[in-house]
Amino acid sequence: MELIDRQPRIGGNAVNYLHHCKTQLWFFLHNISMESTSETVQLGKLLHEQYSQGEDKDIIIDEISLDILRPTREIVEIKYSREVKEGHIFQVKYYLYYLKHKLGLTDYTARLTYPRAKKTIVFSLLPDDEELIVKDIAEITSIFNMNNAPAPLFKSGCKGCSYFDLCFS
Repeated sequence: MELIDRQPRIGGNAVNYLHHCKTQLWFFLHNISMESTSETVQLGKLLHEQYSQGEDKDIIIDEISLDILRPTREIVEIKYSREVKEGHIFQVKYYLYYLKHKLGLTDYTARLTYPRAKKTIVFSLLPDDEELIVKDIAEITSIFNMNNAPAPLFKSGCKGCSYFDLCFS
């Protein structure tokens, strides 16, 4: 009997987690969520509410959830972190990819903003980005189809992660 790979429902968080921690990604893809107990996640939600007042926010399109979608064809993603992380960048680029390839919406930009650090970065979707996103989707699917979570690799950010106890207890 041949096993057929299942396809996960891929949203921006999955792309972010792929670049941050593959163990966290596997738990997330298998509906093991620890975010509801995370103080940092709760603080991020409060910051999001404060920053996005008066905006068209929390837009859900299929598998993706956009913090803000502006009429100027701009997506805004708000991060609680004080530092720019690779996963955040790929998350917003995935949103642009999704809008283009799933919905046929082009010429959008993405604004990644860190209110606590007073930093903002604006992105467009480039052809090289699209190639990397296709690879990310394949890797996310591969991790999703693993029988067990990949072994966690301890990094400096692990202690603040909502999955820390699950990984290292």
